[in-house]
Amino acid sequence: NGIYIQGIIAGSAACSDGRLQAGDKLISVNNISLLHVNHNQAKQILHEAQSPIKLNVLRDQGRSPKVSFTNDPTAAGSELEVVEIIKSSKSGLGLAIVERE
Repeated sequence: NGIYIQGIIAGSAACSDGRLQAGDKLISVNNISLLHVNHNQAKQILHEAQSPIKLNVLRDQGRSPKVSFTNDPTAAGSELEVVEIIKSSKSGLGLAIVERE
């Protein structure tokens, strides 16, 4: 379970950066863990995050978009990636997120 990127909004900071992908599991935002938060809490954390925003994401290297991650962030076949994005004051980060069980 956890918070996952469902989509990336065209023209957003996340889209321009190009490193995040739908299906990535959000582990933390600016060193605030998202591992045990619900969808609304995660939205609030992302909304309040100050730029530059440091995201730790877990990406399963062999996954198709519908395959879920294991609960173990160090699982074989998964890769932890650190992405730092500059968010402009006019537009948000540009992530659509979803909570998966």
